[in-house]
Amino acid sequence: MTMTAAARWRERYDAHIGGPAWALLRSKVFARCGGVCEGCGERRAVEVHHLTYAHLGEEYLWELRAVCARCHGRLHGGGSHG
Repeated sequence: MTMTAAARWRERYDAHIGGPAWALLRSKVFARCGGVCEGCGERRAVEVHHLTYAHLGEEYLWELRAVCARCHGRLHGGGSHG
């Protein structure tokens, strides 16, 4: 059985998000914003949003935003994300 392109991408994404390089990037993004959501500026930032997936696995810090769950959901067109 072959994987679809979307399934391969998701596998790559999940592997990256679960790895040490992502943990380091996340900590840098949270440090940059002082732990405050870069969307609303009111709540604690608990998630990191990709502005683009063009460099998945080799993201630049400017491609990432620290956000609260509510703002992350809004960025993805719905309610809470995750």
